[in-house]
Amino acid sequence: MEDRIETMNAYTFPFDTCETPRKDSILAQPYSVFINLVSCGILFYFFTRVRRPSTRATLLAIFLFELWHTWSHSIHVQGMLQLNVVHGLAYLVNLCLLWFLYDISNQPPSRMALLLLVTIVLFDLYSFCFLPFLYYLSTQLLLLFVLLLLYHHLVPVAYFSALAILILVLVLFIVNESMHCKDMLKYHVFPYHILIETTGTIIFFCLGMLLLHMETTMTPLRKKKKMI
Repeated sequence: MEDRIETMNAYTFPFDTCETPRKDSILAQPYSVFINLVSCGILFYFFTRVRRPSTRATLLAIFLFELWHTWSHSIHVQGMLQLNVVHGLAYLVNLCLLWFLYDISNQPPSRMALLLLVTIVLFDLYSFCFLPFLYYLSTQLLLLFVLLLLYHHLVPVAYFSALAILILVLVLFIVNESMHCKDMLKYHVFPYHILIETTGTIIFFCLGMLLLHMETTMTPLRKKKKMI
């Protein structure tokens, strides 16, 4: 128990987020854990509703990402393991999403689209190795957004607009927390990080609704053609 408290005193991610970790509790950041468990429940629900392998793989990847995220708010994971795993799972999510979009449309990305995706991935890897957390978090969100943008003709406008706004709000909350967390905690002790987690929960709900909607309403095209 003493070792765990010493580790928590290091106050490294995600324990440097704006919910002060508790040293006398099984759950270090209980508010974040609770909201993330709600996200896991939502993702599991949508997983039980879909049938296509690509849809299930995408939801399973998001579920694993969120499950690890939840665990990391419960007990501090030593060293860089936490970030390495969550970063790898983020790639898995985007890879499965690309598979789903291709599977549902039978339209592979064009060479220009692939070049754009590779560019984002290269910058993401550079950010992960040399830049602060905010940069490679943003590149992973950008990767997800660009995938939806490349297949925007398949995504209903309401879903696309909602996800675009929510991703922007999420980034703004993260930037605000990274810049003003200490000042906010001095002003009033409150688990401000739940603003980010709640936005993430809404994003996961929208993604689940979108995947279910696309699976149940779209019939893949027989003829393969590359996207513009």
